[in-house]
Amino acid sequence: MDVEHSLEEAGFEVLAVYKGDDAMAAFDRDPDGAGALVTDIRLGDGPTGWDIAHHMGAVKPALPMICMSGDGADDWPPLGVPNSLMIAKPFVHAPDYHRARNPAQSDAWNASAK
Repeated sequence: MDVEHSLEEAGFEVLAVYKGDDAMAAFDRDPDGAGALVTDIRLGDGPTGWDIAHHMGAVKPALPMICMSGDGADDWPPLGVPNSLMIAKPFVHAPDYHRARNPAQSDAWNASAK
């Protein structure tokens, strides 16, 4: 399951865009509609996730931001936005992490959910 679907399953409304220019344009159309930013750092040609975070942070400094990267975590201190989070990929989605960390609790939770 990808991040977009995981967030939707958790009850978040997601506006998914896949290019930096599109992300900044969507934000600029409705900055008040953005409740958080979750972005990969490497987005191909055009602005990076760092660029998007700085662009959005200049307008909404308190906007929660999560940046993800398979190889850019070392760039977070000099390039990241203050008070943002950095998640190195690959990562395990929460249900899988919970199950891996404590199988007995996971089994009990799954039984109570039935």
